[in-house]
Amino acid sequence: MTTQPIVSVVIPVYNAEPYLRACLNSVVNQTLREIEIICVDDGSTDGSLAILREYEAADKRVKVLTQQNLYAGVARNNGMAAACGEYVIFLDSDDFFEPDMLKSALLCAQKNRAEIVIFGYNKFDMQTGIKEPQQIKLPGHVFSADELGIDFINTIQTSAWNKLYLRSFIEDNGLQFEARKKCNDSYFVQLSVILASRMVYLNRRLVNYRVNNPNSLQGKKNESRESYIDCRIHIKKSAAERGKYHGTVKAALIHNAIQILKSAASAPISFPEYKQYYDSIKPRLIPCLFDDEQDFKHDAYVTNLYHSRDFGEFLLLQLHAAEEALKSDYISKKSYDYRVGHALMGLPRRIMRLFDETERRKPK
Repeated sequence: MTTQPIVSVVIPVYNAEPYLRACLNSVVNQTLREIEIICVDDGSTDGSLAILREYEAADKRVKVLTQQNLYAGVARNNGMAAACGEYVIFLDSDDFFEPDMLKSALLCAQKNRAEIVIFGYNKFDMQTGIKEPQQIKLPGHVFSADELGIDFINTIQTSAWNKLYLRSFIEDNGLQFEARKKCNDSYFVQLSVILASRMVYLNRRLVNYRVNNPNSLQGKKNESRESYIDCRIHIKKSAAERGKYHGTVKAALIHNAIQILKSAASAPISFPEYKQYYDSIKPRLIPCLFDDEQDFKHDAYVTNLYHSRDFGEFLLLQLHAAEEALKSDYISKKSYDYRVGHALMGLPRRIMRLFDETERRKPK
């Protein structure tokens, strides 16, 4: 007699051979036995699929699906479509889990009638082997996004691997992962948190999340700046369509959009990349990212971006604003705004030097 699984574990897999066994062992040996483990191979070119087949043959709870290389978002959607557990969790194939992760999260969900359980995690440094506990500051009672501050998007973590979901909540809200290479889980996680009326935080570190992994997409964020903007636009649109774009949610999405605009430009970036970024983002500020100027009037960077007539004028405006802020000691040198401003000043200064040199060489 086959036992109906209580939790469906969905694991997208792509070229994860070096750490896949550690991941799978940490799932098949969970103290909660009533689970199904749906592994979706995303067109791996290494030995990952052979390892998955090995585990499928040894444990009837393991099911292996295959697809072309369509990225993790599509893999999660396909795994979710095959799931039949009351709850579903989306894990990554390069992480590993504490033995009682699923049982602890399930009991917490059942006790609190939660649609989403968020739990803590460790960063596991692949170079040093050290686990670094991460702090998440969330309420100790059942809560919704409306009760959280404007920085709740950063607080909750926009990754799917530290959350247990009630599957009926996902289906009732038609939630899907985006079919994109980068940040494909951000849309799903953030929209689910916006829509949930009953979330709970389990203050235990149950996932070990690998960092300093050269093969991880998370280590290559600078390759795709605009994906994060596209994702933010999609979330804003979906929240508005569902009547959720107001109050704390709207303030949080505006706050996060400004952060993304700054961080994308402050990462290492060449002059051609910066211009391409500017040309792509500027036309989409209103109404895609923001409703009107009131949303960002307090932020000099976005204001300069919006009002500049071309890329050169934007760089000069931003240089002036950043230098004035730093000169007046308006912000702490350790703050996020200082670091962003300092990084943003690099390119405009080079442009100004070139401009000055050109002017000096002109015939008098």
